[in-house]
Amino acid sequence: KSANFRTTSLRGIVGENSELTIINVSVLEKEDINIDNAMFDVKKNGTINVYDLHIDGKITSPHYVFRLSEKGGVANMKPYFLGSEETVIDMLYLMRFYGPESVGTIFGKGVLKDTAKAIFRGFLDLKKGAKEATAEESEYTMLLSPKARAEAIPSLLVDENEVNAAHAASVGTISEEKLYYLM
Repeated sequence: KSANFRTTSLRGIVGENSELTIINVSVLEKEDINIDNAMFDVKKNGTINVYDLHIDGKITSPHYVFRLSEKGGVANMKPYFLGSEETVIDMLYLMRFYGPESVGTIFGKGVLKDTAKAIFRGFLDLKKGAKEATAEESEYTMLLSPKARAEAIPSLLVDENEVNAAHAASVGTISEEKLYYLM
């Protein structure tokens, strides 16, 4: 079977007092390549929820950008990934906060085995004027093989004083003892 190449480009505006939920599922064959590129502008009291699931393939590269442009805008990004064999998953999630009282979260979780590799880049960029904004990012990857690799690159850029911002990242394995008791 020959390899497939898939690329998507999605642009949207989440209007005032509206809500949008996107569920993106990419289940790829061993040699497939997938590139997702999405950008959303969230207006006053608008909410966007994105669930982004990536499984296997040769290369998968989701890139999402959110612009919280007005007061009370909310963006929730939930990426999930599973890589095996020689999969490379290269993720970039960027949230820019312009409006006051805006809220943005990136909560990612993944599992890697064999020689799979994941790069997780999360950027929370709080601009001047985003007073009382809340920005949170966390990424957790479990490695099921000693040759699997994960890089977490969380970034907080803060130009406003009155904000709540936090980030966390964890890459770990299951200890032999815990694995024994699980079996």
